[in-house]
Amino acid sequence: MEERRGNLKFNPDRSDFLFRAGILFSSSLNRRQTIANLARLAIPSVADWGIIDICLEESSPSCFLIIHPDPQKKILSQKLQENRRSPLAAVDSAKLFVNPKDKDLLQVIRNPEDLPIIKALGARSVIAVPVVSRGHRFGVIALFSGNQELTGSKFILTRKLAHRTALALENSQIFDNLRRAATRQKTLDRRKDQFVAMTSHELKSPLSSALAYSQLLEKRLSLRRDSTSLLYLARTREQLDRLSLLTEDLLDVTKIRVGKLELKKEILNFDEIISTAVELSRFTAADHKIILEENASVKVAGDRNRLGQVLGNYLANAVKYSPGKKKVIVSAKINGPEVVASVRDFGIGISLKDRARIFDLFYQAATPQASSRGLGLGLYICGQIIKLHDGRVWVESKKGQGSTFFFSLPVIS
Repeated sequence: MEERRGNLKFNPDRSDFLFRAGILFSSSLNRRQTIANLARLAIPSVADWGIIDICLEESSPSCFLIIHPDPQKKILSQKLQENRRSPLAAVDSAKLFVNPKDKDLLQVIRNPEDLPIIKALGARSVIAVPVVSRGHRFGVIALFSGNQELTGSKFILTRKLAHRTALALENSQIFDNLRRAATRQKTLDRRKDQFVAMTSHELKSPLSSALAYSQLLEKRLSLRRDSTSLLYLARTREQLDRLSLLTEDLLDVTKIRVGKLELKKEILNFDEIISTAVELSRFTAADHKIILEENASVKVAGDRNRLGQVLGNYLANAVKYSPGKKKVIVSAKINGPEVVASVRDFGIGISLKDRARIFDLFYQAATPQASSRGLGLGLYICGQIIKLHDGRVWVESKKGQGSTFFFSLPVIS
């Protein structure tokens, strides 16, 4: 790349000059680097020396750079920088002056007191071009020549360089804005996770107390044989259980997002995990027929409780989203180096659009019954748990014909 930069000498007949300039500008999204690239291109290829005045940040003062390759003129150029204010005026349109008079130079130079220094540095010809893109003004480029005339072709070239500079600066600005937005979003996400974690922890204690008191109340009502009150209490317990599960899900999501969901892995008999989940589901969904069609007697490395949680979620969803259908089929099969578990229902099914995002956090598939929709936590948690087991999750479904949810795990030989 350095060799190509060194070849960027001005030649009006070389059509690749601006093409190479474009490559150089696209090599960095840093504004300071863009200014340095502009200086490298313009001096001495186009002019003997120059002043570049470009705003680095929207809320900060401009940054100006004086480039003069002659070491003997360095002291003079440093004098222009002593007051730390750009010597350039606010140039609104491109200008070319050959053998300029003081009134011409004052269209480019802000302070008349700087004119003797400008002339001493060399000002036989002057080109000044604003750096503008989409109505936004980034700054000014001023090129000077003391030994040669800056011709019309160099004037056109400088305008094109200014345009490419503006585009590079605009890209840099867009990149900076996106980076700041991403940083703000990360900060908001972190605060949201902290709030959810704190709230979930605070909910656990009163929920545990409420569940314990409901159990004591159930015993007393049973002794009194108060069937009506027992029915109300059962409904209350159901809602408390739902709230408790939601709290646990929120805690799991928070742990997953901060990378702190710990697994207690051990060598497990996979068929036992499947059988246990099926038996538990038969107990909690007594009005459904849970069929274990096929099981796989293999060993896997996993967290027993977390794998049970995944199967429990699959089975609960199969029951929940198959109103009027009483059959759910569970299966586990060996597929090469992995074992694949599946839970199939014959319910409402999932549309193609929803299938693509069904395992995303907070995503809720459209359902006929609004009350059946969850918060979009369970399947996301399942997917992340299986991912931590080096496995995969997916779903196959047809709208109105049911769904089959799968997950796979590596088998231990």
